[in-house]
Amino acid sequence: SPLLFVTADDAPTLLLHGSADRLVPQSNSEVIHAAMEEKGVESRLVIIEGAGHGFQGDHDVEATTATVDWFDQHLGVASGSEATSANP
Repeated sequence: SPLLFVTADDAPTLLLHGSADRLVPQSNSEVIHAAMEEKGVESRLVIIEGAGHGFQGDHDVEATTATVDWFDQHLGVASGSEATSANP
């Protein structure tokens, strides 16, 4: 289980979970998120209300937006005119 291997030097982690997931219990994401917080690992848990296992339609848009925001925050991705002017 990945839960047994959480250490303080783990990379920042984004967890996305659908509240209607019938394959993987939401508690799995909650438990590993809590373990990461306990070890001081930056993490974010996003529960997508009504989403099952995998995201479609509006749920996909919400998951994609959360992922892009996370990447922007943690990878320093420039957007808009900043990206084009920095990389001619």
